[in-house]
Amino acid sequence: MKGLRAKLKLWLSSNDVEGAFGDGKWRLLQAIDAEGSLKAASESLHISYRKAWGDLKKAQDALNVALVDKQRGGNVGGQTILTEQGKRWVEAYTKFRGDVEDAVERGYEKYFKKLPERPKTSTVGSRPALDSAFSLVELLVVVSVIALLMGLALPALSRARLTAKQTVCQSRLRQWGLAFEIYTVESDGFYPHIDGRDRTSSNPRTYAELADYYFGWIDVLPPLMGEKAWRNHDYWQKPGTSTIFQCPSAKLAPDESYKYRPRRSGYFSYAMNSCLELDENCWPPYGCKGMDWCMPSFLKVTSIRNPARLILLFDQLLDPEKGYGGTKYNPTAGKYCGSYPKAFSARHAKAGGLLGGSILYCDYHVGWRPSVWKSEWPDDLEVPPLGDPDWFP
Repeated sequence: MKGLRAKLKLWLSSNDVEGAFGDGKWRLLQAIDAEGSLKAASESLHISYRKAWGDLKKAQDALNVALVDKQRGGNVGGQTILTEQGKRWVEAYTKFRGDVEDAVERGYEKYFKKLPERPKTSTVGSRPALDSAFSLVELLVVVSVIALLMGLALPALSRARLTAKQTVCQSRLRQWGLAFEIYTVESDGFYPHIDGRDRTSSNPRTYAELADYYFGWIDVLPPLMGEKAWRNHDYWQKPGTSTIFQCPSAKLAPDESYKYRPRRSGYFSYAMNSCLELDENCWPPYGCKGMDWCMPSFLKVTSIRNPARLILLFDQLLDPEKGYGGTKYNPTAGKYCGSYPKAFSARHAKAGGLLGGSILYCDYHVGWRPSVWKSEWPDDLEVPPLGDPDWFP
């Protein structure tokens, strides 16, 4: 066969990590060394910044080596360069890969080069054998068996479809977690704002020159994942459940059920924990009076006491009829991308049929809980008591 040759894809794995280092990460380090920037390197390789950052982080964690050094400031702005260890890994892998390619080529020449080619056989004039026909009774039996099997399989397929949607939901939350982590690294350890103030009303409550006006999470994080900012999607074309912006199991009610127009203006089936940014524009925590409870508009992650417990994003309710634990009507369900415990949605079932919601925590792991509401809280509570470890940093 003309043009036949041996090709290989090479990677290194440990007992704990599959693909700790390989061709992709090697090419990424070479591009960083050539471009002096992770962003420029990812663009030259035609991969997203999010994937480049994730691959780099995976390699450094698996090898326990700092491969790059991210430098800030200066006359020409920040840059990313290889460390001495990074350069040694690139050099060693380059030589190692060359040796492996030579060995593969020698093996191909030894075992395949001299094999004779089989001549093509002609099928002109050949006729397929005729299958024997089924009787009517046999056809009816087959149809009955198929119907029975479908009756048994459909419930299982339905459960599998719901499980797949829950898996996709948690995968999307993990991608948001990676975007949050990238953003904090590039923003001196600060989280983005809970919401862009341009969406709270037709006349924003804060002045345009204030920083939180520009830095809502739903706008600043998507570009890190190769997506458009929320505000750059036109009316009637806001992201739906097929995108990373939404939970795939989320369902809208008819438009007349809402006090806003979700299909025109967009909706949010994921919400950021509003207690991470309780500034003067937010509702006070339960039991607080005056303004002593106010926190900064931007949270620094180093001030979080227990990131593995603190809620960052969660499944948000969309059905107005099921608002506030299914007992009260909520016509603004899904309107805001930052919210409180009453907006939590239990739409994913576990074994046994128990419903719950997916949650991204501040250490960027994803979990499932049947509820975030606590029995000791009064029914009229909107914001949890100050200091609650699930909601406050």
